[in-house]
Amino acid sequence: MPHEKLKRFVNIDYENEMAILAIQKRGGEEKILGVARYSLDKATGFAEYAITIGDEWQNKGIGTALFDYLIRVAKMKGIKGFIGYVLDTNVRAYRLCYKMGYPVKAKWEDSVYTLAMDFSGKSK
Repeated sequence: MPHEKLKRFVNIDYENEMAILAIQKRGGEEKILGVARYSLDKATGFAEYAITIGDEWQNKGIGTALFDYLIRVAKMKGIKGFIGYVLDTNVRAYRLCYKMGYPVKAKWEDSVYTLAMDFSGKSK
């Protein structure tokens, strides 16, 4: 990956972007199990989110815990909601968005769901 592009993933400003990691510590070593992140669109007040969990760690609640924490941080920062893009074959990611308990609007186009989660509909 080019250095300029890599910098965007590594350097977080914590106002408009956030990244939360799930890490396993074992014997002095750390292993990243998953990451949840968002990037704010200042024009709309909504942030695009993404969650990635390692294959061997899926279905263990890590994605749910990361997403829940990411939502809490976003709400503290005054973000109105999240926008996510989920392939129609990724049923778990689709269900995870609805599982969080906030109103979600889904739009399907070209095998991708655009999911818009509005934080104003419910406060957890």
